[in-house]
Amino acid sequence: MRDIKTIADLFLFLLEQYGSPYIRKRVKKIKLLMNYPDWVEFFNIAIVDAMGYPVTIKESTLDKGVDYIIDLYEADIDETRFASEEDKRRERTNMHAFMAWYRETAKRELMIRGRLK
Repeated sequence: MRDIKTIADLFLFLLEQYGSPYIRKRVKKIKLLMNYPDWVEFFNIAIVDAMGYPVTIKESTLDKGVDYIIDLYEADIDETRFASEEDKRRERTNMHAFMAWYRETAKRELMIRGRLK
């Protein structure tokens, strides 16, 4: 058994060892994201807030979090074997338009609530 130092390590190790191929694929992406401190900061802020502890978030952290979501989704689009290149291009275009709207809406709503630095 590999060196397991944290609860997250144990959680991901067990999913990687005993999960379905789909779950193992997701674990690989989670582990990749954990190498990016900005993503981890974004995720931690979201979790702490969801637990009922109101926090503020820097605009740059929000931007980086959204950028990583886009990167993950683009990787999913690229891995789709059965879609034509035109379908993939269309999906990317739609996703980028949605995420631009999402980014601006999230910033506006957080600013209104006094939660954006």
